[in-house]
Amino acid sequence: MKRRDAIKGALALVFTAYAGTATGQTAVQERRLKLHNPRFNEDVDVVYWRDGSYQSDGLDAINRILRDHYQYWRDEAAGRDPYARSVTDIDVELIDVLHRMQQEIERRYPNIDSTFNIISGYRTVETNNILRRNGGGQASRSRHTYGDAADIRVDGLRTRDLRDIANATRGRGGVGYYPNDGFVHVDTWRRRNWSG
Repeated sequence: MKRRDAIKGALALVFTAYAGTATGQTAVQERRLKLHNPRFNEDVDVVYWRDGSYQSDGLDAINRILRDHYQYWRDEAAGRDPYARSVTDIDVELIDVLHRMQQEIERRYPNIDSTFNIISGYRTVETNNILRRNGGGQASRSRHTYGDAADIRVDGLRTRDLRDIANATRGRGGVGYYPNDGFVHVDTWRRRNWSG
């Protein structure tokens, strides 16, 4: 009887270990991103990666919500397709950085909605030059014009805490800290830090 109980116990342990592994594998089979564009009052909560592959519909939704709002408005006012030049393919490495940041926010601050408010995503060179001429302080070769940068904030989370999370999860890219304006810049170019 004792031997039978021992076998049952061993099988239970094996099953538990297997179930835990299977559950863990399931948990990492999707990558989701939650974004809010306050200029258009648009939201996405989208799976952009599943079972080892980037999902084109999810990436398209992210590309669209991170569009250049100034270019969109200029083209719309001129009677042109407002999406034709305002949307680009956002660097998937940046999307993955944002995903890792969101996961870390949820781990550290489970009572805060981790949705990123987009201050600025993609910018056309035209938009960037207009902002520079108006004294906005944008870099002449801003990473936003390459589609590999985003300026973000999270409601209820201090900007310095968001900066710390960006530094902890970014990989090789840059992190800009703008406490007076209440946002953090993240990009995937080279590793650097600055305050604005």
